[in-house]
Amino acid sequence: MWRDRLSGQRLLLVLDNAASESQVEPLLPGAAGCLVLITSRTKLMIPGAVPLTAPVLPAEDGAELFARRATPRTIGDQDAGAGAELVRLCGGLPLAIGITAARYAVRPARSLTDLIEQMTTHDLLAELREGDHNVATAFELSYRDLPPARRRLMRMLGLYPGTDFDAYAIAALVGLPLAQTRAHLDALYRASLLIETSRGRYRLHDLLAAYTRTIAATSPDTTGSGAHVALERLLNYYTHTAGTAHAVTHPAGGELPYFPHLDVPSHIPRVADHEQALNWLETERGNLHAAVQAAIYTHPVQAIALPTALFKLLIVASHWEQAQVLHHLALAAACRADDKPGQASAHTHIGVMYRLKGGYAQAIDHLTQALALHAEPGNSPGQALAHTNLGFVFCYRGEYDLATDHHTQAIPLSAEAGDRNGQAAAIDNLGRVYTYRGDYDLAAESHVRALHLSIETGDRYGEACALTHLGLVHQYRGEHDTAVDHHTRALHLFTELGNAGAQGMALSHLGRAHRKRGDYVQAEACLTRALHLYTEIRNSSGLAEVHNDLGELLALSATTLQAYSHFRQALDIARSIGLPLEEARALEGIGRCHLQEAPPGDGVALLRQALSIYCRLGSPYARRVQDTLIALDMTMIDGGAGSSQSPSPAPGSAAGT
Repeated sequence: MWRDRLSGQRLLLVLDNAASESQVEPLLPGAAGCLVLITSRTKLMIPGAVPLTAPVLPAEDGAELFARRATPRTIGDQDAGAGAELVRLCGGLPLAIGITAARYAVRPARSLTDLIEQMTTHDLLAELREGDHNVATAFELSYRDLPPARRRLMRMLGLYPGTDFDAYAIAALVGLPLAQTRAHLDALYRASLLIETSRGRYRLHDLLAAYTRTIAATSPDTTGSGAHVALERLLNYYTHTAGTAHAVTHPAGGELPYFPHLDVPSHIPRVADHEQALNWLETERGNLHAAVQAAIYTHPVQAIALPTALFKLLIVASHWEQAQVLHHLALAAACRADDKPGQASAHTHIGVMYRLKGGYAQAIDHLTQALALHAEPGNSPGQALAHTNLGFVFCYRGEYDLATDHHTQAIPLSAEAGDRNGQAAAIDNLGRVYTYRGDYDLAAESHVRALHLSIETGDRYGEACALTHLGLVHQYRGEHDTAVDHHTRALHLFTELGNAGAQGMALSHLGRAHRKRGDYVQAEACLTRALHLYTEIRNSSGLAEVHNDLGELLALSATTLQAYSHFRQALDIARSIGLPLEEARALEGIGRCHLQEAPPGDGVALLRQALSIYCRLGSPYARRVQDTLIALDMTMIDGGAGSSQSPSPAPGSAAGT
């Protein structure tokens, strides 16, 4: 009868708030001529219909709606920023914007800033209530329409510490099979209770997330032990997946220094190669951070184990700041739980971060504490890692005897732990000490051993490190073509691995090798790229080194003033973080710039300062400075020139000239 009545009519038929396809289909006209507009909180699938999703209001439209509903009060230009913030707090939902605007309209004594403070310091959902209009009630209607299993999943989402998620994480949180979890998430998406951010990944609208936290806090199955067990399942899932990604990116790396027995999740995503591991890290990075923060007071074991498993992944991906913050959180959790192995692990990783950033005094402090905590027998992985990093720090500080001692201890400890990658790294770093001391034969022998060991274990990062360090030995021997070849191979490997800090190192070494063989254009291109990379990841020690490299290049290929600028920056960085070798290189560079001026007295004084540091370090660079000073002394004797000890202004400045 309905379809007969519509036959031949031209009507706009509005079917509002439809619950399902079965509600709608009997009401659809049987002939052409009518337009049917269906609104629903559920994403209906009706053959022939054109689906249109109404998103949250864009900021501009939300601000316009707020201004209209706030009448008779007006929003001046000076309040536009506050109005935009209120719209953001409302999540772009028209109902929430209307309630907030109405409250503003009837309370002339309150400013927009007052409303913002009220909404950010109180229960947001409670604030979005005015008379019969209530955002939480709208959510409650959708929640009650769900079957019991999906209502439970919505409550469990209130326990999730992150923002976006996939079926693997929620299956772990809820304790359901993966296929069943996927079906539930798909149904919630169709019910417009989830936003699909990318294929297979979802998030809750901010206000709906606040609602799920409210119902989770008042339901027996999501409070107390229920909440504790659910979060533990999620943390175990994240920790095991991170451990798998670590193993993929660092094969034959031995066991992690802190990775206790945890229940194994039923399913983890495919993480089969380096690219998949880093993609997983980038996708989940914010959620992993939130998970560690959520675990500090209730799950200290996972709060330590998860950052440990993530550490090398974050280093490779150049997320140094996050790595440092996570391990400070891990240290706090370990101290609260009086977990000595956990404290040792956290101190080690914090020390490594300070080493990478050039904070050598702090690095030594944390690594020394770690070594003391790792001292009990049988903890060779932790001891080896602490020794290796202490050796690295002392090498950079020019304390080569201490560096040699720590690397020498790390080698057998790594072997004992079955960490062949760690063993190769200790051997390779010992070779660097030999290089800095000018013993190139021993250095080459160490780097070749490390290279072969890394190739055997499939450790491409270790292989690249050994290649570029071996390239340095060839460079110092004057074998510049071979050095370029080694640095180029290392750069390709580091680029494939996506490690920005290591790319900067290889580019810096490659640029120096190009300069040595007279290819200044290629040298400047490599060093400029290295400078950008080091600046981006805020690698202070790398910046000091590359500024010196650029200074040495520009002293040959450009103006003295340009070279001086780079040497000056290198000197400031080296002195601020305690890099004596780079300090000496910078002093030598500035001194040689001053030798181009008349009189050259400042240059002589600076060269003597550089020579003093080189001699203290036992650096082979001392010889070239000695030769320069001897030549200058002979020139001064012949010409009767004097010497000055005054501070060093920039060459080309009035004082310098």
